[in-house]
Amino acid sequence: MKSENKTGMFGIWSLAQKRFIFGIQEPTKSKAWKALKKEIGWHGAKYGNFKAKPISINHTEHLGNGLGAEIKRM
Repeated sequence: MKSENKTGMFGIWSLAQKRFIFGIQEPTKSKAWKALKKEIGWHGAKYGNFKAKPISINHTEHLGNGLGAEIKRM
């Protein structure tokens, strides 16, 4: 992946839906996980259904309802 495609933000990727969910955009993986746990609680976040993944410009087709087409940039 080219460096100009990176946004410097991490989101939560749903392994079942194959898209970013809950509109989470954070500068680090750990902050993205904390935001997920705040959104759905510890029990929902502990199973292997999600992963923290870097958001790139070409991920716009995979963005969930919360993010729309708008991607934050650092």
